[in-house]
Amino acid sequence: MHVAVSLVREDGTKASIWRDRVRMSELCAESERRLGLTVVDGRERGGLPGAGRAEVEASARRGRPEPDRVSLARLVRGAAVASAGEAEFVRRLRALGVIVRPRFNEGATAEVVGYSVALRPAVGEGPVWFGGGRLARGLALPALRAEWSGSAEPGGEALAEWLGRQGVKGPGREARELAEAEWANAAGRVGLAVERLGAVPAGKRARWAAVARETAGVFGAWSARVEAVAPGAWPRRQTRSGGRPRSAN
Repeated sequence: MHVAVSLVREDGTKASIWRDRVRMSELCAESERRLGLTVVDGRERGGLPGAGRAEVEASARRGRPEPDRVSLARLVRGAAVASAGEAEFVRRLRALGVIVRPRFNEGATAEVVGYSVALRPAVGEGPVWFGGGRLARGLALPALRAEWSGSAEPGGEALAEWLGRQGVKGPGREARELAEAEWANAAGRVGLAVERLGAVPAGKRARWAAVARETAGVFGAWSARVEAVAPGAWPRRQTRSGGRPRSAN
């Protein structure tokens, strides 16, 4: 349904459209609650904004194919889904060329409560940092830890990785090279994720969200490995000249 509205009143004055989208979203949420409909998540808690003009122009000046926030969200999501725990997550991000820094609990340096990431800047520029929660609510550290809760995580290993202490433990499963046959299995996992997404009943919001996060992470991990140099619309043809990624776990 399309609605055409005149913004000029009968007396010739112009109607104010200040915060019109915000107000319209509030009215929609009120109607959804009153009629017993599903309230769109972004209307209740505020959705994450899309890439703005300033971000797009800044990425173009740096010669990047997309805004840093978009690239980082995909890389972080892919690393999170591919990792079995927090220490591996940090190692994967650094292997992808992402700069990572922890955020500690106030007055302490032994408890990591959050993190920030940035792409490596050009010469003469400083990094542009984004907190995990600014990339997506599901990428905040507490949310990621909830996803990894079923895996054993040595107490000091994750902290050592956050602090960048070398030699505490060698590379983990993220450094394992895949055999030819395993690449087919990795591609099959992508198809399985799509099938799982299509099998979720329409009314199961929590399951939809969980499977959608995992599916986005699978595609993010795949993108980081097969089109790391020039990300773009999927699918893309990948030649062997770009080099084969080390792992798709």
